[in-house]
Amino acid sequence: MTTIITRTQLELTLTEVAGTIFSITGNDTFILTADNGQNFFVDLIDELNTSILGLQIGQSITVTGFINLEDNRLNLINTILINDDSTRPPPPIVGLQTISGTVGFVVDDRQFILNSNGQIYFVNLLDEFNAIALNLQPNQPIAISGTVTLENGRIDVNSTSIIDGVNIPTPPPFIPDGQFPPGSIIGNNTPQFIQGTPNNDTVFGLGGNDTIDGQAGEDSLFGSPGSDSIFAGIDNDTIFGNEGADTINGEIGDDSILGNQDNDLLDGGEGNDTVVGNEGSDEIDGGGGDDSLVGNVGSDSIFGNDGNDSIGGNEDSDRLDGGIGNDSVAGNEGNDTIFGNDGNDSIFGNKDNDRLEGNSGNDTIRGGKGNDIVDGGFDLDFILGELGNDELSGGESEDLIFGGKDNDFLDGGGGNDTLSGDLSNDTIVGGIGDDLIIGAGRQSGENEIDFLTGSAGADTFVLGNSDVAFYSGAGSSDYGVIVDFDNLEGDVVIAFGGDGVVFSPSSIETQGGTGVFVDGDLIAIFIGVTELEVQSGLILI
Repeated sequence: MTTIITRTQLELTLTEVAGTIFSITGNDTFILTADNGQNFFVDLIDELNTSILGLQIGQSITVTGFINLEDNRLNLINTILINDDSTRPPPPIVGLQTISGTVGFVVDDRQFILNSNGQIYFVNLLDEFNAIALNLQPNQPIAISGTVTLENGRIDVNSTSIIDGVNIPTPPPFIPDGQFPPGSIIGNNTPQFIQGTPNNDTVFGLGGNDTIDGQAGEDSLFGSPGSDSIFAGIDNDTIFGNEGADTINGEIGDDSILGNQDNDLLDGGEGNDTVVGNEGSDEIDGGGGDDSLVGNVGSDSIFGNDGNDSIGGNEDSDRLDGGIGNDSVAGNEGNDTIFGNDGNDSIFGNKDNDRLEGNSGNDTIRGGKGNDIVDGGFDLDFILGELGNDELSGGESEDLIFGGKDNDFLDGGGGNDTLSGDLSNDTIVGGIGDDLIIGAGRQSGENEIDFLTGSAGADTFVLGNSDVAFYSGAGSSDYGVIVDFDNLEGDVVIAFGGDGVVFSPSSIETQGGTGVFVDGDLIAIFIGVTELEVQSGLILI
């Protein structure tokens, strides 16, 4: 047996070198990144005390990171192996000159996946020689990333060529093109820290509770069935949480995030993001920018944060908060709690029994189906209860409130409000201010009894228009009850005159007071008010 080893060695101290070292498989395999941005693969071969690297002598290298060197030495060696041993083959090295690009992560203790020029390759750390076998052509771009710790105190970096490849083992099998996208980084079934590159990466967690950092570039990041932590980094990224309770942060850029299954924590970060929780009870924060946020299945908590956001809770009972900005928020199914917060918001409770609050800004609030509780908050709000027995409050400022169908309670609060009970038996309180109060609506109050209270201020009670008297057609079965009419405060009543208006004492349902009849049909009862007081404030049209 004859083995001839020829070496040209350049030895540098650690202070004279520059570059980046990343670990792949523990304490014996790592990456160097040269000044020119080119990346090189390095493996420490313990038995032969050599390594492999497509690196030219004299090339500048920057070394940074988690490195522990006892003698502060970095050896750059050009090595030629001439081997005629027919029983002991040399380390199986194929096409390792000037390689750079992207690599995946360990599949088990000695395997990982490379991708180059759209072709995917399988790499195996051979136990017999602790060496590397690549199904790879020279000069194809490969990149590898990670961190490193060293226990033996020195790094040998070699460019190796095989002159006589007697008994070189067959290269390991490779994964056919198409199983993973080009430029992929693939984790394994154990917890991993997976770091992308400044380029556009595709990262697969595969298994375990992984931490994935996409860094720069427009990345596609896929979590594993475990509970993953995914940070998209800079640029416009696509993140898929997969199974498990994941924590995902889009960071900077216009990101698309899908939490998928289980209870996820999703943060869009800065930028105009699209975030979907999907299954599970998720917590979603849109961050800065104009975001589209959807909870889907599960009782979700969604906060729009800054920007003009679009938020949908969808199924189950959700808590939705638009945050700052002019937001559009819809609870959809479930008993939802919705806050518009600051800005001019559009809020829609949709199905079931919702609690809706506009807070600051000129808000438009629709209860939808179900028995809803609505508070407009500050500023001028438009509130529509729609279906269900709703409780509607305008809050401060001048509000427009419409009860819709079913038996509603309307409270104008402060300001000069317009309140209409619309259909069914409604109770309306004007609150402080000069309010316009209309008990009936689209069907002119037929077969309904409304209770109308003006409270403080010069209020106007509308009992008809120029065409018809409200509460007519059902005799004494439909009418408006005006609780606190006070002409001294400036209250007035607008009614349709018809062929004549008749006033008479009324004792219907023990209400007492003065009854007002139009064309023989009872339209209103004024509690505790005399005929003269009613007449003094009556305006016939």
